[in-house]
This record gives sequence, structure tokens and C-alpha cells, in this order.
Amino acid sequence: MEKMKVLKLVHPFVEHAPNNTRLWSMLLTEPKAYSWIMNNFIVTCMRSDGDDDNFFSYEYWFDCPFLDSSKISRELLKTLMDCKFTDYIERAIDKNYYIYTFLNVKYIAAYKKTINVDYNPFIYGYDKEARIIYLADFFDNRKFAFKTCTYDEINQAFEKYDDSTYSDRYVSTHLYIMKNNITWKFNKGQVIRQLKYCLDSTMLFEATSDRLQEDYYFGLKMYDLLISLIKSNENLNISRPLHLINTKFVLMNRRLHYLYENGYIPDLDPLLVENNELEKLSLMLCNRYIKEIEMKSSLTHKLSDMLKALQVKEEKFIIHLISILESDS
Repeated sequence: MEKMKVLKLVHPFVEHAPNNTRLWSMLLTEPKAYSWIMNNFIVTCMRSDGDDDNFFSYEYWFDCPFLDSSKISRELLKTLMDCKFTDYIERAIDKNYYIYTFLNVKYIAAYKKTINVDYNPFIYGYDKEARIIYLADFFDNRKFAFKTCTYDEINQAFEKYDDSTYSDRYVSTHLYIMKNNITWKFNKGQVIRQLKYCLDSTMLFEATSDRLQEDYYFGLKMYDLLISLIKSNENLNISRPLHLINTKFVLMNRRLHYLYENGYIPDLDPLLVENNELEKLSLMLCNRYIKEIEMKSSLTHKLSDMLKALQVKEEKFIIHLISILESDS
């Protein structure tokens, strides 16, 4: 066993939900995976109660060709381990596995919590001599960052986590490893299909998905849901879905450059001007929401108008992009 090992992670150019941000953080260490990122993360979705929003994927971590994954329940892990959690971490990292698990981070100083709080750090390294573990997570002000904790802290956080009331994702320890010698061929048709899903707000969860049991809104209908939610409950926190909308346009900026540089669209500037306006307006929307919250003023009228205007502009942009991509099919 090595004395120290730290797996590669980078700070991604966008952030949103923990699962996507950590996925990007891993994939962006492999240049060949960039085309796969550009082929995905197009359709957004949101649950009707506003409590879940993300880029659509059938699986929590997407069905990503660059990753292999496995999991073991915490109960079984504790049964099999005649050792501490840090011993398990060392063995997994030595085999190039990243570790994703839920912990009670009250016991980890980097989180600055004084009460029991469940978080899901991404573990990517250890230093046996210094007795520190390397973590990636959303720490201060919910910003993605890289920090460390001690062996004692993470062992205690693992032991003190109460998994009695959670679903499988929260009570399992997940392992992820980057595959070698994978090449992804960009699929323009897949982009067109996803853009049409956004336009039509197509329900994409399959019958095998437990999320089909709940009411989700896809694509452009997310705007209608947000407008409805802020009218019915002004105290609802919608900062994350608003940030998701902005993240979508930041990613689209990269995607447009990729499409142009690889010959999928003949002219970059017209589409880029449209998307830049969408990105700017979505950021203004996020900032307006923060301002309204700080001033404790009514959200309904101003935000609803901004959301509706953004929805109309995005619809026009999607139709424009589809027409250009299909004209060169």
C-alpha cells in the first residue's frame, strides 16, 4: 500500500448539482471525454414541488462510457470491514477508485457545522503519513472546492451517519473509476433529439424509473412550473433551478464553439449572439431573485415576467439551432 495517493480531479467550468459537478470534475481530466459532455447535458427537468432539478439522465450519474461504477451498502461494508473507514478508502484509492458516500459532516471541520448534517463528499485521495483525506464538495457558500480532513474526522463522520430513514443512494458507498482507451464519437443526431425534447417538453423517464411515480416538468415547461411555484409560494427557494437554467446556457456556449470547430454548423456568430443573450438574461434572473430575497419583497410579478421572456427567447433559439443542424444532415 502506498503512503500517499491523490487521484486526478479538476475544477469544472460549470457547477450545479453535486452529481453532475463531480462527474464533470472527473471527466475533464480526460480530453477525449469532452465530446461526450458536449453530446449531453441539454435537457433540464424539475419536480413539480420544486425540490429536485437537474439535467435529465436515466441514471443518477448518467450512463457514461468513460466510467465504471459499483456500490456496496453501508451495512454490508461495516459487516465485511474489520477495519476503519479510512482503511477502505486507502484500498479503493490505491485501485484508482473515487469514493462517493454520505457522512455526518458535523464531525469534519471543513464543513463548519455545529449540528448533525448529512453531506455527500467525493473522496479522491489520502496521505497516510499526514493522516489526511482529500475531499471535493460544496463547502463555503455552496461553492465547489477541494479540501482535506483528518483520518479521525472522516472515520467518526462515517460512524455517526444515520442511514435508517434513507433510500439506497444515501445508504450505499459508491465507487467510480475512469476507463482507459475509450473514444466517444460525437453524435449530432443525439443533440437534435435532445433539443426537440426541450422544445416539446417530452416526459423522458421510462417505466422502470422510480421518478416516473412523481410529476416532473421537462425543457421549456420548466419555466411554466417556476412561474406557477412563485405565484403559489413566494417563500419557496428556487435559487438552484434558476442556476440550472444559467448553467445550461454556459454549457451551450461551449457546445456552439464545439459544433463550429468540428464543422457541424457553418457560422458561429449568429447563434452565439442569441445564446449569449440567454446566458446574460438568466444570470440577471438569478441576481434579481437574490436581490428580491434580500429585500424581502414580492417575487411574483418581476420574476414571472423575466421567466416568460426567457422562455420565449430560448424557444426561438432552439428552433434556430435545430434548423441549422438539420439543414446540414
